[in-house]
Amino acid sequence: MITGSRFQSGWTEVVHQRREFQRRWSSQAHPVHAMINDNAKTYHGVIQMTDLEAFKTLIRQDNFLVLDTETTGLYDGEICQIALLKSDGQVLLDTLVKPTRPIPPDATRIHGITDADVIDAPGWSLIAPALLEMIRGQDVIIYNAVYDRKMMHQAAEKCGMDKIDWKTHAGFHCAMEAFAELYGDWNDYHKSYRWQKLTAAAAYYGINSLNAHSALGDCLMTLAVCKAMVEVKRGHARENLSSL
Repeated sequence: MITGSRFQSGWTEVVHQRREFQRRWSSQAHPVHAMINDNAKTYHGVIQMTDLEAFKTLIRQDNFLVLDTETTGLYDGEICQIALLKSDGQVLLDTLVKPTRPIPPDATRIHGITDADVIDAPGWSLIAPALLEMIRGQDVIIYNAVYDRKMMHQAAEKCGMDKIDWKTHAGFHCAMEAFAELYGDWNDYHKSYRWQKLTAAAAYYGINSLNAHSALGDCLMTLAVCKAMVEVKRGHARENLSSL
């Protein structure tokens, strides 16, 4: 696991490991990834599942990453914390990130991160290259993937970095879209399934959400929700939700 205090000294080894993985990954066929691409549509560079079973197949293969960020705002924000997990729960990255501007009080009230917390944290210009090596050639699951990747672009813009076209380096999959389809709350006006909060998805399966709104806590919650989507029967999940 890489934390803020160990990030600068440890990321070179991670880069070496990810490059070796990419060399081996690129020499093999990946039918699950290909199947998902063949049965999906792209929206803002994120694979939106038209077949819930394709997403479940990805989960069953158990070879994906889970990413989450905490930010300084919903619209014009930057990343102030990021985490990345393997599908077996191994933590690859868990660090605060120093934004270019102060963290607004409204954001602090949500995730608890203050300017004092990030004063010695690495900036996005150091995090981004290492993150790119970690996810290259991988399937990356995010709960609300469009939003988090938007924040990754904005963080780069705010610190003057060249844009990284993340979607050309990894396959991004939105767990929020997949869970919305499974949950089945159809919106006639928008002709789509209503999105559900991550905490609501966790409650649906009886998953603890006490560590919500930390990047690592939300990664773990997303991972648990994804695995529950293929392991828990729908009726039992509904009982968990109705008992709250």
